[in-house]
Amino acid sequence: MTAGESLVFAGNGFQCPLTQLAKHYGAESGAVTDIYLPKWFAHNMPAIHVPLLIVMAYLHIRNCRRR
Repeated sequence: MTAGESLVFAGNGFQCPLTQLAKHYGAESGAVTDIYLPKWFAHNMPAIHVPLLIVMAYLHIRNCRRR
């Protein structure tokens, strides 16, 4: 699931495919994450989360191979 979402995100030019929908409903920047997150965190979400997803995938594969 996460891999599919990452592929959609990368295939859309590293922009959420729901950005246009958010703009249509009134978000000035097309982002709604700033509602509940600090601006610096919301702006850097891909840079923060992609390495975490890679580490998570590595650890999962490593644990599956140990069995």
